[in-house]
Amino acid sequence: MGLGKKPEVVNGITTGLVFWDKRALDWDYLEWFLGATYLHKIPEWIMPTAQAGLANRCKAKTISARQITNLYPNAQIHNDTLGVHLLGSYRKEWMVKLEERENNQTENVPIMTPSFEKCVRQNIFGYSLKQIRRWKNTRLNLW
Repeated sequence: MGLGKKPEVVNGITTGLVFWDKRALDWDYLEWFLGATYLHKIPEWIMPTAQAGLANRCKAKTISARQITNLYPNAQIHNDTLGVHLLGSYRKEWMVKLEERENNQTENVPIMTPSFEKCVRQNIFGYSLKQIRRWKNTRLNLW
């Protein structure tokens, strides 16, 4: 990312389904971030990073990570899973499993209430640790 100004973001925000009250948006931040092309090295991360930066500025909440499962190879979908995050590397395999799961479902899915948690600011050390864990897990299949 170089030595320029960096966005301050919250932990755990990806794209997904996001609702924003336009009165809560920091439009100056959004304009700065979208204009800071030196931060746009990975095109798929531009929108999630912009959203995580906006969330950092407006007391945002996110659905509990316990209810949104990241679908790594050995992930488990539990009864309290409200949604899933399909990761590009494993999308094809999981789509087959999810379709089988849906086709084999014999009863109605219960109504679930999302559990919201306050967004927590992410720092470079926490982010780096997550990247190291993700690298190790994807290379060694340790989930």
